[in-house]
Amino acid sequence: MTSSLMKDMNSKVDLYRSNAIRVLCSITDAGLLGQIERYLKQAVVDKNSVVSSAALVSGLHLLKVSTIQFLLMYKYSIALF
Repeated sequence: MTSSLMKDMNSKVDLYRSNAIRVLCSITDAGLLGQIERYLKQAVVDKNSVVSSAALVSGLHLLKVSTIQFLLMYKYSIALF
């Protein structure tokens, strides 16, 4: 299931990407967070606002999973804004 969602995160259709980000972050545990880190970083700086807002909101939900890993993951992306 997660491999299918990761494939959707690389889709050219922005709606698929944003929905895959939301679902994947809702089922993510601390072990899977490292695997989706690169996808979330790319999504935060995406040119489409739907994808970037989905990544940011999903990132906030990931704070419940692992606060330290989340802060380390987003520290450079947050500094860009």
